Amino acid sequence: MKRFFILFVLITFVFVCFTQANEIHFEGFKMGPATLADITMYDYSNGGYNGYPMRFQGEDVGGSRGIYFTYMVQIQGQQRLQHWAFSDLEGQMEGKSQVNPNNTSHQEGFGTLAIDPATGNPIFAWHAFALHHSPPISTIVSNYFLWDQYDWFNSPGIAMSEAAMFVDAENYDEGQRFMPIWPVIYYGPSPIAGKNRIYAFFNSSSSSFQVNPGADNGFMPSSRMLIAFADIGAPEYSGSSSMVVWTEKTVDYLDRMHFWNPDYIAATDTYPTARAFLSYTVAPAGNLSGYVAVAGQVTTNSDVWTWTDLPPHDHIVILSKDYGDTFTLHPGMLEHALEPSFKFTYDPSELANYSNEIQEDAQSNWNTNFSDKDGWKATDALLNNKTIVFDKLGRLHIPSWSGPGWSAGSWWPQASAVEMLMFDPNSNQYSVSHVHPKPKVPMDKFVFSFDLNNDGFIDVNIYTDNQGNEYLLSFPPNLPIFWHDYNHAQNPIFNHNQIRMTYDGNETMALIWTDSSKAFENARAEIFYPGYRDTPEIMISISVDMGATWSDPFRFSYLDMPELSLNPAQYNPSFIYPADKLFREKVGDKDLVHVYFMYNDDFYYGSSVHQQGNPGTAIRFAGMTFNVSGLSEGSPEIPAPKAMLSQNYPNPFNPSTTIKFDIPKGGDVKLSVYNVRGQLVKNLVDSNLPAGAHSVVWSGVDNQNRSVASGVYFYRIETDGRTENRRMVLMK
Repeated sequence: MKRFFILFVLITFVFVCFTQANEIHFEGFKMGPATLADITMYDYSNGGYNGYPMRFQGEDVGGSRGIYFTYMVQIQGQQRLQHWAFSDLEGQMEGKSQVNPNNTSHQEGFGTLAIDPATGNPIFAWHAFALHHSPPISTIVSNYFLWDQYDWFNSPGIAMSEAAMFVDAENYDEGQRFMPIWPVIYYGPSPIAGKNRIYAFFNSSSSSFQVNPGADNGFMPSSRMLIAFADIGAPEYSGSSSMVVWTEKTVDYLDRMHFWNPDYIAATDTYPTARAFLSYTVAPAGNLSGYVAVAGQVTTNSDVWTWTDLPPHDHIVILSKDYGDTFTLHPGMLEHALEPSFKFTYDPSELANYSNEIQEDAQSNWNTNFSDKDGWKATDALLNNKTIVFDKLGRLHIPSWSGPGWSAGSWWPQASAVEMLMFDPNSNQYSVSHVHPKPKVPMDKFVFSFDLNNDGFIDVNIYTDNQGNEYLLSFPPNLPIFWHDYNHAQNPIFNHNQIRMTYDGNETMALIWTDSSKAFENARAEIFYPGYRDTPEIMISISVDMGATWSDPFRFSYLDMPELSLNPAQYNPSFIYPADKLFREKVGDKDLVHVYFMYNDDFYYGSSVHQQGNPGTAIRFAGMTFNVSGLSEGSPEIPAPKAMLSQNYPNPFNPSTTIKFDIPKGGDVKLSVYNVRGQLVKNLVDSNLPAGAHSVVWSGVDNQNRSVASGVYFYRIETDGRTENRRMVLMK
């Protein structure tokens, strides 16, 4: 008996430790909550779709250093306009205004921003269309950009460039059905020394050539996209934004999908269609210089794939390792399909542990929801509002929303799961990590949220009220949209889904989304989650091992954190945008993570744009601190790509310096020196070398053997499709 008791205590201790290891604890607000806009009548996706409307300046930036924001504001009776704001790291506003104050004739919106890591200068991009156009074509959209020359005065908003158009509406070819819109902008390293490369990614607001009788105009929306990039350094910043030269590219895979026009299939009474829901990212300077990715879900209604030679897939990664010059395709199929005849049932032996009422309810629930369904599969739902990142090992992380479906083509949004996909470009393999709800056994595929132990039986999910009464829930609460009525005519599953991520560049990541599962259950029956009717929650999950494992989400609403709202009794959170970075620090025995985000503090539940309430929202931001000391860390298996270039020595130098480099593979190698204008100064190496360590001395002369002036120079190595740059200083 004594041994049994000791064993019981040990098992209990291990179980408690295991369950607590997934928890994060809220420590307090690091910043705010504070307000960017007290009111805007436009209340839908005010921070855009797939980019970052909130970004931190780098640690080496001078002046006050802080956070730039961009967002849409519409004053009652006026057109919608793009705005910017700047806050210091304590949340104090140092400036905010309209991005383009010269605009009086265009409606603007859906902007994003990027920040030059060296100067702290932000670049803003947004789209606009003329309020009065002759002929009147409100769907003709132009795209604009400008930058704030922060580094001139170490202060925001003093030296804004003029707004320049970089995708001209008048170039719209109506016969191509292509209208670039919704610009998402990133800074990245450039292959030209002394410059950064700016990338702008555009979706299309037009229709494809695929017939879809259910669409408004009879055609499937387009998945075609445009990628534009430009190299910018000191000469461009000193000049005019209108002088920036942009290179434009489209992606052949998406072009083919756009122009695809398959024949009607009488046997299934369908026109085959396909659509991609993509997001974008660019790796920072370093070992991953030149990495650019477009990635996301691919949906189709048939097994006809004649627009591509790729095998059927539900995900695609479109990857460049050469600064966006060329791209390769990496399809993935992550669907979890069961045997066609498989049917879910409750486990009678498990049900026997519950009351007669629970057993009767389970039998009724089984007959209503499960017993007549076959052809089960857990597959990816369309997640069209997300951010993606490269980790420091070069792996691409893609938030995902999966759900159970069956052969009739239907699925249950309220039975969905939040997942994280990872694509490894070293092995070209996909993998899945589970965020919420988590399976109770290891699984490398999408989960069925109502069978988390993967035993083929429906899990018994119990809700217990404040009086201890037990009620049966069909599914673990999880509905990652802020509006719970997913059958609404305006399709909130499509318009309100959002799972976005942020990353510190090392080990720590966070996912943030809104959830309306408690509101859904309360609308179904008031006994469930009292007080949550029309009340969404914000969900934050943190990983401390580069996405291998995730914490249980910290979930909160205005009911338990009223300070987040200007009017917590009436308002609701809706669209949530994490900053591009989070921060982690040790304070005593605590391991703390600071997560920052911008959000809509919506006056009414739902979006007025989609006829779900009256217009009006405030736009606010906050920083929250979490104690992650209890989280366990995995051990990423893939080594980081080794840097080829070492820092020159000495640096600064006069008259000469040694540059060491280590190439992983033998072959042609170029090592050259450039000035800050990107002009070639000296070719140091241009030959075939074996793998391994090498060195070369630069004596401060150019290719004509003339001494060069003091200043900043860049040395660049090119070999085996890889490019790296480093900075050095000649000081005479």
